Amino acid sequence: MPKRAFLMMARPLILSVSTWLLLLGTTPSMAGPVRNLPEDIAPFDISRSDSTIRIDIKVTEHRVYQLLLNVYYKGRGDEERVIRVVGDGSRYPDGRYGRPGLIVPIHIRIVDITGSVIIDHIHNVEGVIAHRFSSDHNGYYSRYMYGVELRPGVYHVEIGTVKSVPEFSGIPCAVHIGWHPNTVPLSD
Repeated sequence: MPKRAFLMMARPLILSVSTWLLLLGTTPSMAGPVRNLPEDIAPFDISRSDSTIRIDIKVTEHRVYQLLLNVYYKGRGDEERVIRVVGDGSRYPDGRYGRPGLIVPIHIRIVDITGSVIIDHIHNVEGVIAHRFSSDHNGYYSRYMYGVELRPGVYHVEIGTVKSVPEFSGIPCAVHIGWHPNTVPLSD
C-alpha cells in the first residue's frame, strides 16, 4: 500500500505487519491495546469470501461514526483499474449511483462491552463518496460501508466479506473508522 496514500489521510495510522496478522486471527477479542478513533484499522482483502477484521475500539465522543472501505491505487493505470471496480462517484438527481461499480456485500457486527449487539447487519457497499490523491498520481477512493451512533465506551467490531469478489484481487483495501469532518459530537 503506498505510503503517501496513508500520509494524506486525516490522523493516519500505519499498522505493522505483526499487528495486521493479529487482526486476522480468529479470537473474539484482541489481546493488544484497544484502539482510539478515528483511524485506519487494517488492510482488508475483499476479493476473498473469508476475509474478516476483528478489533476492539475505544470511543471517547458520542457521535455518528462512519465505517469506510478505502480502495488504493498507484499511478494512473492502476487508478483506471480501480475506477472500473469501485465506480466513478457519479449520482442521479434522486441519489442513486450512476456508475456504482461492483457491489460488495459486507457483514458488520458491533458489540458493546456488556455484550449488547449494536449492529449485526449485511450491507451492500457500492459507489464512491470521496477521492484523495497526491501529485504523484497515487491515492484512494472511499466507499461508505455504514454509519452508526456510538456513545463513549469500548466496542468489539467485526467486519467480514460475505462472498468473493475476484475483480478486487491485487487491489489494496483498508477499513477506516472515523467521522465526517463537518460533524460535531452529539449532546447526551
